[in-house]
Amino acid sequence: MITGFSDVANGETPGDIWDAVKLSYKFSKNFTDIFYGAEIIHDPNSFSLNHRHLYKSLALYSHFILPLNTRKFSLELFFARKWDDHKNYKGENTLPGDFRSNFYGFRSYAELSYGFDYDFTFVWQRGSLGDDGINAYAFHVLGGYTFKKVDWTPRISAEFSYPSGDDNPKDGERGTFGGVFGARDKMYGRMNLMDWKNLQDAQINLQLKPTEKLSFKAELHKFRLAETKDAWYLNQKMYRDKTGGSGRNLGMEFDIVGRYVTALKRLEVQYGYGHFSPGGFVKKMADNVDANWCFMQIHYKFSKPLL
Repeated sequence: MITGFSDVANGETPGDIWDAVKLSYKFSKNFTDIFYGAEIIHDPNSFSLNHRHLYKSLALYSHFILPLNTRKFSLELFFARKWDDHKNYKGENTLPGDFRSNFYGFRSYAELSYGFDYDFTFVWQRGSLGDDGINAYAFHVLGGYTFKKVDWTPRISAEFSYPSGDDNPKDGERGTFGGVFGARDKMYGRMNLMDWKNLQDAQINLQLKPTEKLSFKAELHKFRLAETKDAWYLNQKMYRDKTGGSGRNLGMEFDIVGRYVTALKRLEVQYGYGHFSPGGFVKKMADNVDANWCFMQIHYKFSKPLL
C-alpha cells in the first residue's frame, strides 16, 4: 500500500485509504503486480467515487526468486508514481503548484548459510512539490541469526532504517523522503509515533518460539532525526525547529508482540505492549511524559463460507 504524502492541501485530511485496483501476473514462484489508486479524502456526506481524491498513484512491483549457489535469493524491483494536479502545494518559497513524484527502488533478501539472513531495501525519490524540486532517498537494512538447534529457536537481529530529511528549509530543494509503503510500524516502531521521513532508527530484536503455536518478538528502537532542521513527522507543523537547536534525539521505544495460532490455523491471537521514553528533541518541542500502548487482536478463519 502506498502511503499519503505529508503536505496536505487546503486542510483536507487523507486517511491512507484508497479506491484502488490491482492486476497480478504469476509465473512459477515469481509475480508482477500493477496498482492504480486514488487516496480518499474524508467526506461523510459523499460517496468516495463521486468526491475528488487527494493523490493518484500508479505502481509496478515485481518479485523474482533466483538461485545463488544452493540458496534461494529473492529480488524485488518496483516503481511508483504519485501525483496531484491541483495547484494547492506550496514550496519553500511559498509559490503554489502541483505535486509529482516518482519512486525507484529494489528489495533483496535471503536465508544464508549457518543460520544467517539479511533483508535490504533502497528507494530513490525524484519529483516536484509546488516550486520545489524533490531529491530524497530511504533505505532499510537487517541482518539476523537463528539458533536452529537451541530450545525455543531464538533469533537475534539488528536493523537500521534511514529515510532522508531536508537539511536546508530555504534552498528550494526538498530532501525529505515522502514515504512509499504502508504499515507505519513495519520498520520503525509499533506505537505509530514515527513516520518513514527524516528519521534514523537503530533497532535490535529478539524472537522466541516456545512451541509451534506460540511465538514472541521483542524490539528496542533508538530514534533520531536524520536532519535537525527538519521536522518530527508525528506533527510536522508543531514539531519542527528550523534552527536545528533542539538536536536530533527523539527517544527510545520498547515493544513486545506475541502470536498464538491454533493447530488448524483457524484461530490466531496477537497481543502486544509498547513503551516510549522521549529524548531531548521531543521533551523540548512536545512533551516529557512517557507513553504506553497495548493491543489485542483475534482473527478466526471459517472453514466454509457463511453464505
